[in-house]
Amino acid sequence: MNCKNLYRLVVIGFMFLSNNAIAQTQIYGFDSSVEMGEKTDLRNLEDVVEVFKNEKLLINEIDADELGVVFWLSEEQIENLIRYRERYGPIRSKSELYFVKGMRMDEIRALAEIFSFESSSENPQCGPKNWSILDVKYHFKERIFYDNTEDLGSAWGLMTRYQARKGKFRYGVLLENDPGELKSFKINTGKSFIDHISYYVKTEYFESLGVENLVVGNFKLHFGQGLLLGNAYGVSKSWDPIRIYQHHINSLHAVASSSEYLQQRGFAMELKALPKLKTIVAFSYNREDASLNDDDLATSLNFSGSHNTLASLKKKDNLGIQLLAINNTYELDEKTKLGLTVAYMSYSNTVALRKKDYSFYAYEGKSSLNSSAYFTRHFDKGILFGEAVWEKSKLKAYTTGSVLKISPFVHASINYRNFSPDNFSPYGTALRLGSSISNERAIYVGLKVFPSQNFKLDGYLESAWFEDMKMSVRLFDTRRVVAQLRATRSFSRKSFISLTLKNDSYPFTLKDEGKYKSAEMSKYSGRLSYRTFLQKNIRVSGDLISKFLKKGELDSQGWLIKQEIKYAINDFILHAGVVFYQLDEFDNRVYLYEQNVPNHFKNTMFNGTGEKLFLLFKLRINDKLSLWAKCSRERKYDLSENEEEKLNFSEFITQLRVKL
Repeated sequence: MNCKNLYRLVVIGFMFLSNNAIAQTQIYGFDSSVEMGEKTDLRNLEDVVEVFKNEKLLINEIDADELGVVFWLSEEQIENLIRYRERYGPIRSKSELYFVKGMRMDEIRALAEIFSFESSSENPQCGPKNWSILDVKYHFKERIFYDNTEDLGSAWGLMTRYQARKGKFRYGVLLENDPGELKSFKINTGKSFIDHISYYVKTEYFESLGVENLVVGNFKLHFGQGLLLGNAYGVSKSWDPIRIYQHHINSLHAVASSSEYLQQRGFAMELKALPKLKTIVAFSYNREDASLNDDDLATSLNFSGSHNTLASLKKKDNLGIQLLAINNTYELDEKTKLGLTVAYMSYSNTVALRKKDYSFYAYEGKSSLNSSAYFTRHFDKGILFGEAVWEKSKLKAYTTGSVLKISPFVHASINYRNFSPDNFSPYGTALRLGSSISNERAIYVGLKVFPSQNFKLDGYLESAWFEDMKMSVRLFDTRRVVAQLRATRSFSRKSFISLTLKNDSYPFTLKDEGKYKSAEMSKYSGRLSYRTFLQKNIRVSGDLISKFLKKGELDSQGWLIKQEIKYAINDFILHAGVVFYQLDEFDNRVYLYEQNVPNHFKNTMFNGTGEKLFLLFKLRINDKLSLWAKCSRERKYDLSENEEEKLNFSEFITQLRVKL
């Protein structure tokens, strides 16, 4: 292997090292020659590429000397790559190379053309390094590739929503063209102008028969704390528990939404045969993109996005998911509710346990029967809640906690949750939750203090314990600690200024001298936000975010500045903004979420270095019909120092891809 592969790499090295040279050599029976001038001439590159088509080099077995003839890698980059491989184990995908210090995007793409990320051995430790790498693969499609300064062009999206009521019938429909951001990544895009349709018909017509509501079309469900059907609202640190219990009571909602997140398509009905007993029966049939490969991981079954287009639903390898759920809620008294949910789900094909080394399955089969029991108890100054989930007779997860109003000036919340390692509920996929919470025990404590009418302090501390795993092999127990403190000063007319400080520390797995060990990753961030009104109908807001990340021996820092202006007059709204950012490490990405904006019209993730301008229009034609339109333009920068080498190399990569 060494001699043969070394000869191959030497050929490529000689072909590109000189700007005015001809390298001629004999490779397995045919001649190859390349002439290099001011610009790379790759007329005979096809002959060289032919050598690697059927037998690529193994990146996990090549040594430093052999890597030295890969002309575009510096000694420091080679050293970092070898060190990464020694500490973390085999490199399993192209996206993993982003963890190697000093690697540029175009260099990573070039390595992927001539190297294979497979291993010649069947070592079970060739699986994913840790959960953070799986997270990187999930967001891999969201990272835009660029060379030098590149104008990524304009992205746009259109959405029309119509909702009306006539007698005992309510109906709604939403038509949407997928925003251009998704088209840039080539995820779930179609050729039709209308990419997404959501609709519902809701009626109270059969109320005399005990059917209070009947919904046909799209709907959302929420029972208990959401451990079985729906997101775990009561156990998520990203949600205000008090607000959640005001808005997410046991419910069935008909929706015409731009996002299919937690959205089912089928029919559901709400029954009330007894005064204190409410029953909800729901049946849905959804299709998910079930392709499982590294290049399309962002749309795979277990990491499915929140938005399926009409084109993506026609794929042959899609998985049909049927869900039948029955929920009963009994009001023991005015302050106490008890609930029981039984849900059966079946797949059109058998789901394979860990079909590939990076599929995150802990479930295998073609059907499953789960159940949950929960309670909610209201007191004068708070709420006590709890829920447990079983699969057949095995307890999979449980949670309990309380939301307290200690005084008018102090609010508190506490929660304990426990999820078994195999709690990857298949219902998470059916309801488009992405990966379910699993393998975790955690305690969460939150506090809100109102020192004065216009000043608020709030924060939380969360500590979680979980077992770090590789290929279903438990390695060691680890702990994650998250702490956040925010101070907000309010002014008149809904103006405010706030400062948020956050620390997130958690371990990740590294390989040292053939043994797996736990290293620490810490993320520190600060955010300064403001909002004010220049006039009654003109709102100005902005954010300044600073981030610092320490991961093992690697440090990274970044910043983001966002400025927005919103103009509203009668039924017309114009929302404009600009974002400047420099975030040099993939783990240092920043998410921004807009309020009161359709899900797929949001600016969600920023990474790398660049700037973005966006405009959002909303026109409310009448009480029934509203139109949305969005356009944005983004530019990215590559901060590499050697511009001449970068330009020539970019041309080389482009032609190499064509030849392959």
